[in-house]
Amino acid sequence: MRQFVLLLAIALLGVTGCARKSSETAYDRTQRAMDDPMGYRPDMQGTDVSGKDTEFDKDGLKKDLDHVLMR
Repeated sequence: MRQFVLLLAIALLGVTGCARKSSETAYDRTQRAMDDPMGYRPDMQGTDVSGKDTEFDKDGLKKDLDHVLMR
């Protein structure tokens, strides 16, 4: 039993020695979690449905509605 406890202690010391070193503080992790709680950062590039500023993109709207209503 003593040998098992000794081996376990050595293994735990080895694992803790390999821990990732980070300069990030607990405050930084908390702020990041509050800004994006689900870890979801969508890529919003190229999502303009209506085309230019005042143009109406009828084909784009049809495609978007098909994706929403058909799935």
